[in-house]
Amino acid sequence: MNTRPIMPWLLLMALALPACAAKKPPEGAVISAALDTIDACYHWAEEVGGGGDEERASAIEEGFNRDCPSAQIKAREAHALYPGNQALALGLLKLNDLGYFELSEDEKQALCLDYSMLAKKKFLDSRVKDEYFAGFCPAQASMVYER
Repeated sequence: MNTRPIMPWLLLMALALPACAAKKPPEGAVISAALDTIDACYHWAEEVGGGGDEERASAIEEGFNRDCPSAQIKAREAHALYPGNQALALGLLKLNDLGYFELSEDEKQALCLDYSMLAKKKFLDSRVKDEYFAGFCPAQASMVYER
């Protein structure tokens, strides 16, 4: 049996595999996973100190300690892959608010500008103001909501 014609194809396949593996994961999946963990983290953070019995306080602490480090990791990965993603911008500001994502003032302003376009679209579609956007980005929110 002659295997010579197969050899070039095997070589091409071997060279193509690393190129396929180096492709970025789909943006929607990466951003969605990051936002889900950020929302879970922020949910727990909003409940900290909210009262309740010892069992509930323990569950809140456990959730916060589980979800916030994971959110930080996924947010860093998503931001590294897709730094200009509008949907991720507000999530990064939320993590920054909790101390899980360090941002300079310039970076915060850039994220506010990134998110302002999406906030405007959401506002025009629903007429509902995003309270987080208004809190984190008051200058941009006033431009979006008062036009």
